[in-house]
Amino acid sequence: AGACSPGSSSTTSSLPAAGGTASVRITSDWDSLDPHNSVTFIAGQIESALYDTLIHFAPATNKLEPYVATAWKESAGSMAFTIRSDVKCSDGTPLTAQIVADSYKRYFSFIGKNTGIAQRFGKGTYTETATDSTHLTITWSSGYTDMAQAFALVGIVCPAGLLPGADFQHNSFGTGPYVLTDATHGVAATTKVHKGWTWGPNGAAYNSHGFPDTMIVKIVSNDTTSANEVASGDLTSPDVSRVDLDRMSATNSRRRDTPHSA
Repeated sequence: AGACSPGSSSTTSSLPAAGGTASVRITSDWDSLDPHNSVTFIAGQIESALYDTLIHFAPATNKLEPYVATAWKESAGSMAFTIRSDVKCSDGTPLTAQIVADSYKRYFSFIGKNTGIAQRFGKGTYTETATDSTHLTITWSSGYTDMAQAFALVGIVCPAGLLPGADFQHNSFGTGPYVLTDATHGVAATTKVHKGWTWGPNGAAYNSHGFPDTMIVKIVSNDTTSANEVASGDLTSPDVSRVDLDRMSATNSRRRDTPHSA
């Protein structure tokens, strides 16, 4: 996990060269770990490790890059996506365009309840259509122009997470690089690497150099406490604003990062 936070000062992060455990800081509690129904930025910091998106936004270049979707085309009122054929949910279920369509159907069902959805996409009516296993089209009656970046913000939920009563507080249901194993409000969330995850942006994979086997996201509200825990080794990184896939595959086991707004 990489240090990434508002500000301009540098911080030093000591990460395992390969495998091992990394502990990163968040400053307050999350509201929900359901990527379709959470509203806080803190929740998004954790969810980005658990749930892949169709498109990846690379802060370093300020560009959109392929992720679960290898290609996309935006037209007036629609987006057409080509979905990778090698992506799997953490429970082993192969991801298909229909699963992505069902996930987005659930996501858009929260319009009116989750204010962030309307801010990203507008308040239009959405239709999700999978024409085959790797092609998906999403259309809308009204929405913003240049919608591609919005699709870089929505986590894809697998079929197990679409079932009634799915427990997002103690489980994750994504295809992302990590899988939730434990979460305690006010304390921390613990995740384990999703073995087999090899479809990250720019070739990122679960066995990339510097990719920890276990990532613990700890709530540490006080800056002094955070600094002390870094010094003692209880924290690997003093700040994290999101799981930055570009930095997860860093080539140095210890490096100096310049935090920025994610």
